[in-house]
Amino acid sequence: MACKAVLCEPCLYVETEIEAVGFCSTCAECLCSKCVVEHRKAKTTRNHSIQQNSIPENIEIIQAMNEMMTCPVHREMKIAYRCDDHGVCVCTVCRVDTHRNCDSVYEIAKTMQAEKTLIDIRESFAKVKERMVSLRKQKEENKTSLYQNKTRILGEQEEIIQQNIDTLEELKVRYRAQTNEKLQAAVLEIDQDIESADEIERSNARSQDMLKASMKYGDNDCSKIMAHLLTERVMNHKELANELQRTKNKPLKLKFESNLNFISVSSLGTLSVMHVETNEAKDSETNEAKDFKCQTEKTSDEIPEKDQNNSPIGATVVKTPLNSLPLVGESFITDERKVYVRGDTDKKLCSIIGSVILETGHLVLIDKNNSNIKLLSSDFIVLDILRLPGKPVRMCVIRSDMVAVSFERLKRINRYLVKGNAISYEGGFPTALFNHGIAFDGTNIVAIMSDEDFSQNNNAKNDTIQVELRDAYNGKITDVIQDFRSVGFNSSALVLNNTQAVRITEDKSMIIAECNRVLCFDLVKESPKTVAKERRFYVCSGELPKGSIEDITADRNNIYVCTTSGHVLQICASDYSKNRAILSDIGVSVWSISVDSNRIILGCFEDNCVRVYTFRKNNNEN
Repeated sequence: MACKAVLCEPCLYVETEIEAVGFCSTCAECLCSKCVVEHRKAKTTRNHSIQQNSIPENIEIIQAMNEMMTCPVHREMKIAYRCDDHGVCVCTVCRVDTHRNCDSVYEIAKTMQAEKTLIDIRESFAKVKERMVSLRKQKEENKTSLYQNKTRILGEQEEIIQQNIDTLEELKVRYRAQTNEKLQAAVLEIDQDIESADEIERSNARSQDMLKASMKYGDNDCSKIMAHLLTERVMNHKELANELQRTKNKPLKLKFESNLNFISVSSLGTLSVMHVETNEAKDSETNEAKDFKCQTEKTSDEIPEKDQNNSPIGATVVKTPLNSLPLVGESFITDERKVYVRGDTDKKLCSIIGSVILETGHLVLIDKNNSNIKLLSSDFIVLDILRLPGKPVRMCVIRSDMVAVSFERLKRINRYLVKGNAISYEGGFPTALFNHGIAFDGTNIVAIMSDEDFSQNNNAKNDTIQVELRDAYNGKITDVIQDFRSVGFNSSALVLNNTQAVRITEDKSMIIAECNRVLCFDLVKESPKTVAKERRFYVCSGELPKGSIEDITADRNNIYVCTTSGHVLQICASDYSKNRAILSDIGVSVWSISVDSNRIILGCFEDNCVRVYTFRKNNNEN
């Protein structure tokens, strides 16, 4: 529907007022009938998309849409491709000039997911709007109830004051003022929440208008590209909406607690604004993490005589209760704290899937949810955050100032250099398979590789699972281990499955963590290949739910295992039958673990904090 008195913009340029009858969505200009003809005749504009008798009401949306789809490098070109290697959207010229050697470049509008993304984002816009309308209604109702609270509380205060009117007259005035201050503070907090909700709704509506405009005035691919470009924005809307509802979902209430001691009256009581539990608030928090708490020094139960993974039963499988068989270097937790690690640019809750402690005391974290790597000082101050080309999964130290990082769906291992208070990309190399864990043996990167990516379960019976030794700098393969032998006299073939992590110990043994087992191998050269011979193993049992192992690390005497069930297990490196749960019931799913001489650092799923535990060791050997 054409807007009333909309004039032709090219004609206005020469000071002629002619009513517009068409609209060029490419130029975002209204055109008269003559300019429509000229637009279609000119070589530079003949391929533009012109709508006749259909002038949009909000041309600014079209302009914003065009700007969003314009290549930032080549302003005359439109975005058409996505490069996952660099995490950017590019035009045809960029595709040929800059990204021709990249492995993961695709045409956005032609992917199988393009149509689904378009549908999903339209549904997301509607859901965000619906939630903000509901939240605003709740906040307005809360304001009304606050004023009702005020009337009731002032009545309670008046009753107390009247009992001792001479002594309490001054307090009466003071507490009325304080009540109003508390009320205004609460109302201000609610108004700020409403303003935040309105801002989210406005941004959501604007993005939705841009998508509608692309569908109405763009070409066939325009709406699909816009859907792709707006996906991150609407996810941010949803995350902000989630954060607002999670932290602000409990309504405010004025509360007054009277002081009935009239011997020496200095106050009537305590006036405060508090969040109160409602059934709706409880329902919205059912998926939230439990309150932070942990229990220490729990002894795990005995392992049953047969392993459900059909591993051969060796002498080290049956466990003796801890109270009769203490560990070497047994750890005792003495202190615990939570450290906030979310950065200003993080748009999602952190999920710390890897952590390492450098010789300098710096802590390096990889955040899967936000696809970045974080550098923290020794006192846990966030110094630098660097965007990664994909979702990271595993990390290891390869030099005192350098780490290697692998990715979930990128067949690549990158190096990152720590210099001062900054971390930067140093290079990397491609791999033929997906990574399931990396470690450093002093010379090479030791990597578990599979044809299934890290998010999928793998099993050597049906999938490729092998350990590759690679030069840390050029990625050259120096050895491939595909032959794994089980412990026992028969030394039969061992089938790896659901591999999670790998570590190399000081005696050059290789430890592989599966979701249900921890396996220790000796690497033996049997010409012409290297064979991994199992020395000992641990299987989940007792307090550790089956299939819950997520990550491992080690020091000189012990191996430390973290689990999705919120446990940390300490295993004696020389005898896996000696083990204990030194942390349990943490309340969150633990994704990563690192240790130094006196600390255990845990990274967790969808948690903006890392857990830092201080411990001491009993180094008396048995």
